[in-house]
Amino acid sequence: MAVRLDVDALLSAVGSETALLGQELVARVGDVQGERGGVTAVVVDPGFGRADVWVAVVGGELVGECDCSVEGLCAHAVAVALAAPERGVVFTSIPSRSGSDPDQERFLRVAGALGRRKLNRLVAEHAAEDRRFAAALLAAAGLLSAPSAKDIKTARRMVEATAAIPGGSVRWQLHDLVTAGRDMAVELEVLAERPATVELLDVVEEAVVVWSTFLEHLLDSREDFDTDPVTQSFADLHLNLCEACDLPPVELAARLDDLLGRCEPDVCLDIPNAYEDLLGDEPVEGRT
Repeated sequence: MAVRLDVDALLSAVGSETALLGQELVARVGDVQGERGGVTAVVVDPGFGRADVWVAVVGGELVGECDCSVEGLCAHAVAVALAAPERGVVFTSIPSRSGSDPDQERFLRVAGALGRRKLNRLVAEHAAEDRRFAAALLAAAGLLSAPSAKDIKTARRMVEATAAIPGGSVRWQLHDLVTAGRDMAVELEVLAERPATVELLDVVEEAVVVWSTFLEHLLDSREDFDTDPVTQSFADLHLNLCEACDLPPVELAARLDDLLGRCEPDVCLDIPNAYEDLLGDEPVEGRT
């Protein structure tokens, strides 16, 4: 759900010096983009250099991460928070991160202790081997545009080809469905690292319907195949795209209701529980 930033409260909370510098840096904020509820941007600070910044409203509190490593909200984060509404980018509320992954926190500390050259080499090597990580890296650097019409057409053809496996002329086995579902999820995850679009969300929902159908085929053999990772991939993918697209609650509710009518999404998506923060008070007709 979109939230309105209280500018006066923000400037008061960070202190006069940080507030003043943040206001002065607003004109130096560039590449402002919404990213999964928060806002990313680049601040060119004459006293620091280029700073990559992320700010978001988490658990009702404005938080930020910045290359300058200042504890709490720095002037760069303040500048981005002030610039975002001016550039037409809105904040959405993100649940509290109090349950953050301990492993992620550990690796964050380790990465912070590495020299920049060593860290850059590790990142480059991993990106060369992992397509999704490579896409995430390029997206974080602002080098990826939203999926084109051609990208969407290719993705839809892939989903349609996957859906045709059970009814096709080529002999198939149950493990082929698991493999095809996993491959479909991976391809869509790579595409979803780009800026979100409603057109991509449409394709992902088509894929959810396909995977739901596959799970029906696998129902009597679930103990023989580990389908949970694929199911979780689709659940995360759909929820993240819904957040990134910032759909009006009434439109999101209609989409979820449509999914309920096209398949048994309960095997893939936790409707409406996982979407409560996005739906607000808007009901999903199929769940009332």
